[in-house]
Amino acid sequence: MRGCVSGIDGLIVENMNDTPYLTSKMLGSEVTTTMTAVSSVVRSIFPHEKPIGIQILAGGNCEALAVAKGKNISLLRYK
Repeated sequence: MRGCVSGIDGLIVENMNDTPYLTSKMLGSEVTTTMTAVSSVVRSIFPHEKPIGIQILAGGNCEALAVAKGKNISLLRYK
């Protein structure tokens, strides 16, 4: 992937199309754990000088913040 990032300013990791779609009150720890694992791999192969963002659907803003804080993710996208 390092050779393929020319022209890419940053990435956003998002659990788009997650089904069933849950409300934020129903998010389980498996969502945060999975997004942490995925973000960790993305961060390890995407150049460190370029930003990575995170969004966890269903209003998982606190969960997204936890992932970002632990994995050197610099942007949050929230709804």
